[in-house]
Amino acid sequence: MQAAADAYEGPLRQEILDASYELFDLVVACVGVDASDV
Repeated sequence: MQAAADAYEGPLRQEILDASYELFDLVVACVGVDASDV
């Protein structure tokens, strides 16, 4: 996702980064792993 975000600038780049973190959090929640263990 970082490479995708780097292809854009400004607010859109931040939205992509935010979405990637939200997706990561969702996957962690579904798997049941504590994010601090990753």
